Order: sequence, then structure tokens, then C-alpha cells
Amino acid sequence: MKRKFFALLTALCLLVCISLPAGATSPIDSSPANFVFEQISAIASTIPNCPWNESTTISTTTTLFNLDGIPNGYIFNLLTDDAESGFIQIHDIDGSLDIAQYVYISPLPW
Repeated sequence: MKRKFFALLTALCLLVCISLPAGATSPIDSSPANFVFEQISAIASTIPNCPWNESTTISTTTTLFNLDGIPNGYIFNLLTDDAESGFIQIHDIDGSLDIAQYVYISPLPW
């Protein structure tokens, strides 16, 4: 009797655990990525030794959340010519996109 009870309890616990959301986010929409590519062009055109160019791509994206679990920014790691070339972090507050910070990695001069 006890075995059947524990088996039923275990099955119910597994069912509940499986049905809970995993907390993963869906892929971001294209507007933050488009904003980042616009900023890459603007930064590259104003800073002479910036390695970013039209071949720069996004290698990974990290979604940032506020304390309520609402997405409020992104970090885009960048590749240029298949090499890491920096990142751009943007804030996304109520749909308004702003650059929080960026870092580019320049090739060494030697």
C-alpha cells in the first residue's frame, strides 16, 4: 500500500515539475538586433581604429532582466572576420533602445 502511495506521489510530483515553465526566453525580435547593426555602422564610421565593418555579425546574445523578471536589455557579442571583436550592451526600457556601453577589440599594431 505504501509503495503504491509513494509511486503515485512521485508520479504527481514529476507531472507538476514537467508542466512548470523552464524560464527560458524566446528569441528576441529583430528591432534590438537592427538597432545594434545601426550602431555598429555609426561607431565604425566615427572611430578610425574600430574593427567593426559590414562583415561584423552577432555571435551570441544575452538577455538582461530587471528584478521583476522583465527583459530590459541585451548584450550582443560581436565577431568580425570570424574573430571576437567586442560587444554592445543596450537598454530596452519600454521599447526605447539606448546604448549602455560598448567595447571593441582592435587588432594589435605589430
